[in-house]
This record gives sequence, structure tokens and C-alpha cells, in this order.
Amino acid sequence: IIKKFLEEGRVEAKKRGGDKAHKLTDEQKLAVRGWAEEDRRISLAKLKEKCLSTFGVAVSEATISRLLKTFSSTATRRTPLQPKRRGDGAETIDARWLYAQSLLQLFAQQLVHTQMCFADQASSSTSSFTPSSSTVSSSSVSSEDDRGAST
Repeated sequence: IIKKFLEEGRVEAKKRGGDKAHKLTDEQKLAVRGWAEEDRRISLAKLKEKCLSTFGVAVSEATISRLLKTFSSTATRRTPLQPKRRGDGAETIDARWLYAQSLLQLFAQQLVHTQMCFADQASSSTSSFTPSSSTVSSSSVSSEDDRGAST
């Protein structure tokens, strides 16, 4: 502050700059408002494309959203759908239940005379089951990628 006072004779800060001009004129803003009111389901992305093709002005979806808020209008912002997680559907749960029931029937009928290997989705461990001896043994199976690079 002392240096500014000695060099320039002032103690207050200079006015900060920045582009204060709007990208769209008042007429263009009214046109965008008209498009939004004409089609209430138009997305911000479509309005953005329409501004570029009609006016030759590139504006962001956020700019259009702020513009529409000043008019108390809204447009839809399309968000991508979340992918459906595996195993959440009723069909998958029913299929797993039927699979488990069929395995129980096989064990009950003593049709399985060999070792069976079960691998779960969450980890790399496996369990083997021999029905004749009713023993269960577990082991961890991992690849070099799971262990990481070892030198």
C-alpha cells in the first residue's frame, strides 16, 4: 500500500477487470426465451446448438441456463442414465435362486460324483466341494495383475 501511495498517489485498489459484455444481445436473449417457451422439453444442448447455428455465437449450457432463470423459465438438462448394476433385477435374483435349487437337487440325488469348483464374483478365491466326503477346501487364486509387479 505504501509503495502504491508513493508511486501513484492512491491507497485504494484498482477496479478489477474482466469481460462484462454479454455474449447475446437482448433480441437474441428474447429469441432463446421464445424457443424455450415454444418447446418446453428442449434441452440446453439443443438451445446451445441453435444459438450457434442461428446467431453464430458459441455459448455454454450454463450461460443458457442462467439466461432462462432470469426469465423464470427452465429447460431440461439431459443427464446420462446410470448403467444398471449387475444382479439388481428380479430376473437375475430368480435365476440365481433356480440355479441354487438345481444344485441342491443334484446333491440330493447323488448325481454329482466329481469335484465342483465355486468362484464368487467379488474376489479371486475359490472353494471346491466333494459330495462323497462332504469336505470343503478353499484356496486363493490370483493373477500377476492382482499381485502387482514384483521385482
